[in-house]
Amino acid sequence: MFIFGKLWIAFLAAGMLVLGLQPVYFAAMANLNRVISHEATWEHVRDAFNAGVLETSYHSRNQYIDSGDRFTDCYSLGVGLEPGVGSAVAGITASRPASDRHACDDLKDAAENPNGVTWNRYARYWHGYRLYSAPLASAFPIVAVKLINLLLLVTTSILLFNQGARLVGTAPMIGLFAPVLFCSDYVRIWHVTPHTVSTLVIVGGSALFALAVYRKAPPAALIVLSAAFGSIFNFVDFLVNPPWMPMLLAFSLHGGAGAYRSPEESRDRPFVREHLVRGLCAHLVCEMGFRLPGRPGL
Repeated sequence: MFIFGKLWIAFLAAGMLVLGLQPVYFAAMANLNRVISHEATWEHVRDAFNAGVLETSYHSRNQYIDSGDRFTDCYSLGVGLEPGVGSAVAGITASRPASDRHACDDLKDAAENPNGVTWNRYARYWHGYRLYSAPLASAFPIVAVKLINLLLLVTTSILLFNQGARLVGTAPMIGLFAPVLFCSDYVRIWHVTPHTVSTLVIVGGSALFALAVYRKAPPAALIVLSAAFGSIFNFVDFLVNPPWMPMLLAFSLHGGAGAYRSPEESRDRPFVREHLVRGLCAHLVCEMGFRLPGRPGL
């Protein structure tokens, strides 16, 4: 029998985890510039513009590699690269080259002469996606970064599909994935790195949650997982992806109800009510991860 009172310890642990992650986020962003090279990043950005992997203005000619939300892509590549400031200031205040033109025009000018552009601070977000994108842009050409995005998205999508199929079957998962693949821009999200990072957290986190459900993880563990995923999404997201992870977690939990019951419980109404409460708890705590502090300016 499901005893709701026993889960208050899990709620408390989830809240403490979300709050405890904030100094970790701060330390990670404050020290990020210590492990990347501005010069190498600017060189890769210049090469990308010369090769057509990045383009200026609002219209893309190379849809196969440079489609979608290019504003966010160029915006994010310039964040934290202001010359002459310390690592902590660069990581937390998140300055980027800015003007009244398109972000890709500003980025191209900054790549040619970082001191010759205007830098504006945008500390509303943690900009946690930079823990992924900044080291990669410093180490590899931009086209390689985008191909890494594609590889990781394909891998996590397959992982989610397979884990979901173990819970609800192949046909329902095809029904879930088909509209996403064919009625959205999911297949080209890899063109834009910030989109990729938040989508990886959503899809990869949902796959891990589905695995936990399949292995009959206790409700307390599912609640703490939900809070952790919500907080991490809040850390890396650049307000570009809808927070659809709570719905995917609820989908896995409801779809995997059979993993928690014996054949004798298949028509047990109290069990069904218990499982619905578990789903509600997971959904609410994941939302708590989104709402509790995660963006310095909120």
